[in-house]
Parts: sequence; C-alpha cells; structure tokens
Amino acid sequence: MPVTIVDHTADIRLRAQSRSIQKSLLELSNFMLSLIYEGTVKAEERISSTVIFSDAEGCVVSLLSDLIYNSDVRMMNYRVRLLRIDKWKIYWEGYGERFDESRHQRRYVIKAATYDRIIVDRENGIIEITLDI
Repeated sequence: MPVTIVDHTADIRLRAQSRSIQKSLLELSNFMLSLIYEGTVKAEERISSTVIFSDAEGCVVSLLSDLIYNSDVRMMNYRVRLLRIDKWKIYWEGYGERFDESRHQRRYVIKAATYDRIIVDRENGIIEITLDI
C-alpha cells in the first residue's frame, strides 16, 4: 500500500511512498480524505483549487491544509483526481458529493496538517506528515 499509518501517541502520522513525489502527494491526499468520511464517493460535483508554497514541506502542508479546508467548508466527501505542480504552486482537481449522513459517517475531525517531523524525500518519493486530530 502506498500510504501507511505510522504509530503516533495522539495524532495521525502518515507515510506515503511512490515512484514520484507527485504520485505520493496524490495517494496521501486521497488517503487523508478517506480518513475524514467513510463511504463511497459519487462524482456529483467538481472541485478544484490552486495553492502557493515556498518549499517542499510547504507544498505538502499547504496542499493538505487546502483539502481539509475545502472538505470542512463545503461539507464534501471527495477525492483528488489530478495534481499539477508548477514551480511554486500546485493545482488540484477532484470530484465528490455533499456530505449525506444517511450514506457517510464522519470518521476523524482533522484540524490541521503540521510541520511536526515532516519528511519530504523527492529522490525516493517519500512523504511523512502528522495530522492534528
């Protein structure tokens, strides 16, 4: 599995490893979103955003923070379909549906993606990050 949960005392720590950082970011994004809501995702609405960052760690934290924000504010259960990294910005696009308590169950309330012991290894496609719950 490209994303695993690493032991952590109070929060959730994730490790993604894939053939590239972009693929690891995509896998990590969707795994994190699956922690927020249980249930299948219907492709009823398109959602997208662009995030600005200044370094590799900021790219990961900014992307995941934007995904958390959009999930909370829009009350959406969604998945990321496309990630495009261009110098100092990342564009993402996804699909999903509004939260429906008859079909979705809230799993975790993720407050933030943090810089706590973050690892971004571009050469080996590895990302480790802690999510504050």
